[in-house]
Amino acid sequence: MWRFECEGKNRSFQAATVAIISSCTFNAGDIGLMLLTKHVLPAIKELSGDYFTFQQDSAPAHRARETVELLSRETPDFITPLLWPPNSPDLNPVDYKVWSVLQERVYRGRIRDVEHLKVRLVEEWSLFSQNIVDAAVKQWRVRLRACVKADGGHFEHQLS
Repeated sequence: MWRFECEGKNRSFQAATVAIISSCTFNAGDIGLMLLTKHVLPAIKELSGDYFTFQQDSAPAHRARETVELLSRETPDFITPLLWPPNSPDLNPVDYKVWSVLQERVYRGRIRDVEHLKVRLVEEWSLFSQNIVDAAVKQWRVRLRACVKADGGHFEHQLS
């Protein structure tokens, strides 16, 4: 699942989500390349035009050589895995805010099976408030400064 936010071609702030839920087994690097090429990058370019910054965490599929090469070639400003701390959930708005809110909403009721979980994820994601994402993104610079001040160590306890 990718969520991206950008200043649109008309200079207004826009957000979009590309959500793909699969029950098949696949090579994460191969499927990631396909999803990036066919869905994620075209959607970002449609909203933002020719300039945007692309960052993702250092999950194995994200730091695969082919993925890094594709993003280095296809995005105007790519923050490579080498420039991003390897264990940085405190710096990723999806990790420090979005997933916890989504998880809380999905599991309000009992989940019967994997199919039901998929349905609940899609339902809740479609209802997800942009305000939650905006608030998480607003915290990013504060968190980044705290990370630098802590020399890359734990810093969440220092946030007020």
